[in-house]
Amino acid sequence: MSSILDLEIFVRTADSGSISAAARTLELTPAAASIALKRLETRLGIRLFARSTRSMRLTEEGRRYLESVRLALATLAEGEQALK
Repeated sequence: MSSILDLEIFVRTADSGSISAAARTLELTPAAASIALKRLETRLGIRLFARSTRSMRLTEEGRRYLESVRLALATLAEGEQALK
């Protein structure tokens, strides 16, 4: 299973449209964020983003997965809050 950080990077990259912007918000290097996304795509066996030199957009599979990841991260956050 992917780490929660990999999933956070995925969501933030989808929201910002940029690996660099996502990395900045999580205080990571762009290279580390890129590696995490590649690791996630490899594990899933799909491309989550269609990348070009000037743009980055979610694939159809990425859009569908994003919904599930958002729900999972929200559920984890709720669980953590319930314990505090």
